[in-house]
Amino acid sequence: VFTAPIYFLSRLTLAIINAALLALITTFCFYPIVGFPVTPFPGKFIKWWSFQFLFLTSILMFGYAIGMAAPSAIAANKAIGAIAIPWLLTAGVFPPNADLRPTTSWLHYPNLFSWASKIGLTIAFKGKNQKSIAVLRDDLKFHLGNLDAYFMALTICLSVILLLGLLITFKVLARGDRSAGERGPPKGAEIQIAEPVSHIKFNHEEEGSHSPSSATKQDAQGLLNPLLG
Repeated sequence: VFTAPIYFLSRLTLAIINAALLALITTFCFYPIVGFPVTPFPGKFIKWWSFQFLFLTSILMFGYAIGMAAPSAIAANKAIGAIAIPWLLTAGVFPPNADLRPTTSWLHYPNLFSWASKIGLTIAFKGKNQKSIAVLRDDLKFHLGNLDAYFMALTICLSVILLLGLLITFKVLARGDRSAGERGPPKGAEIQIAEPVSHIKFNHEEEGSHSPSSATKQDAQGLLNPLLG
């Protein structure tokens, strides 16, 4: 049993380690695919890894916050899907921000995918020729902006998620029926355990019935597999 700050810090530490390793793997995969220069090293490697690290840490801690607040794992999965789908649709890539309706265009501001895509596109197209930038501008209707401002926006999103996760952790663990790391029903709840099949007694008093041992075996097989017998 841990206190709320210790439990939150342990989950944050685990998320940071996972995000750092995943960001390193994805950077090694995407770096040659995007066609970033190998020399001089590190070139854009550090920037690409940094934005992947911030984005993955935000996603992992967002999932943690939803999981702590939701009453069950099924409810948490539904909540994450209900939030992630609008995020993806309003990230500003498909469709572009300029094509979003005024009633939904504001959704790309509190959006992890929006800032991550802006950072990725800016890193990838910064310093490219005008033809490449024209494709980005005409097709995606995206204009290269301030990379530092995009990093700051993603960092702010991560800070908000961490604050919400900490508050949710305090609120959930403040309930008397829960403690950090505990799973299952609340304390004091009555648990009913079904009687195992091996303890079921069979009555074979009718005439013409099989022997008790064979009948018991057949009946038990019928209970375990309704397709038998």
